[in-house]
Amino acid sequence: MEAIERAVEYGVTIQFDEQAQATFYYYTDAQGVAHVVWFDDARSMNAKYRLIPEYNLNGDGIWQLMNFFPQSWLVVNSLFNVEKVL
Repeated sequence: MEAIERAVEYGVTIQFDEQAQATFYYYTDAQGVAHVVWFDDARSMNAKYRLIPEYNLNGDGIWQLMNFFPQSWLVVNSLFNVEKVL
């Protein structure tokens, strides 16, 4: 995952915002430009997927063309019975 690799490259701490239920970090690049990076991990995806029953939704669709995110599938499979629909 590119976000985690960048955090390691810049030696920054990945944080979790409890209110937003989202993962983020701050870093300053080689040109001195400050950045904040928000990205998904298993904790943030867990919070999002838990909204499905809370709002009585019928389900969720996942489309990942280029970036496989295995943590997401672990969370999905722990919370739901998955059915492939064609």
